[in-house]
Amino acid sequence: MHQLLRRVRDAVAWHFPFFGASRFVAGTTADEAIREAYKLTRDGFKITFNILGEHVTNNATANKYTQEYVELARRAAAEKLPATISIKLSQIGLCIYEDYCWGNLVRIIDACKTFNVPLEIDREEPRWRDATLRMFLRAHNLWQGQVRLCVQAKYDDSLQEAITHIVREHPIRLCKGASYGNGAGNELVADRIRRFLGFCSGLDAGWQGSLVHFSTPRHKVNVALATHDLRLVEEFIKSNPPDIWFELQVLRGMQNGFKPAVRAGYPVRVYVPYGPDWFAYACRRKQQVVKLIKPGRKQIRVPHLFQNPLQEFNNFMDTVGEVYTDLLHKPDVLR
Repeated sequence: MHQLLRRVRDAVAWHFPFFGASRFVAGTTADEAIREAYKLTRDGFKITFNILGEHVTNNATANKYTQEYVELARRAAAEKLPATISIKLSQIGLCIYEDYCWGNLVRIIDACKTFNVPLEIDREEPRWRDATLRMFLRAHNLWQGQVRLCVQAKYDDSLQEAITHIVREHPIRLCKGASYGNGAGNELVADRIRRFLGFCSGLDAGWQGSLVHFSTPRHKVNVALATHDLRLVEEFIKSNPPDIWFELQVLRGMQNGFKPAVRAGYPVRVYVPYGPDWFAYACRRKQQVVKLIKPGRKQIRVPHLFQNPLQEFNNFMDTVGEVYTDLLHKPDVLR
């Protein structure tokens, strides 16, 4: 019974209008992700590949993911794609112990260096923050300028952290999702992004503010902004010409609004996740877009089908139906 319900759940989640995970996930295999990457590059986008999965607690699975990333670096280079690879450290052993994770990370870095595919390290929940920073700094020393760290804009000290990394010439990605909490909270995060973009705009001339004052040439800076907030993108484009030191990043499924930026010459990179462990990721992405449709909607419960499979499945189907009804009134969100 459990297996049958899982299959029905996954089929609905993958194909159902709006919720359809196929909007956000490129597929379950590397071949499917590479086919999708070719489509995106024809539209002028760059690519970041990610194999879905996290919070691994056994060595065999961590080793499996590590080897898959090594092979992914080889495939990306062989296909001559303008790609980076993004990893979560909890996927390759951070939940087991740090030194073990570091060994797996070195294997991935070695492969990325061999095939010249830059690496991106995702930021996860706060409990891994210090360990992630330590490992990023070690990785930066191994391959300077080619390992990028994610900084989450929702944290109060994110602006200072991002600028500190730039001062030290560390590649970073400042990440702001579609929405964070209530309107006031979302605007607070947006304001941090604006201050960060203002700082980036003045790099050549030097910038003075409450955090830092220095003068750094842009060619030594490697910065990305990951956001779906087109207001921020438009504000930045109005005051900054295209430049290779700065790129925009966006999730697969949300990239259509960034096509004008690509046509204007701005580097835009699309996050292309894939893998058999796609369901929880698709639920998180779906929840972000739900906030755009109907702020304040209750969070969707991800049905694991272990406790009460029928009840969990019914709850899941009810939520999908409610969201689809909302979409009838806001079809523009699907564009």
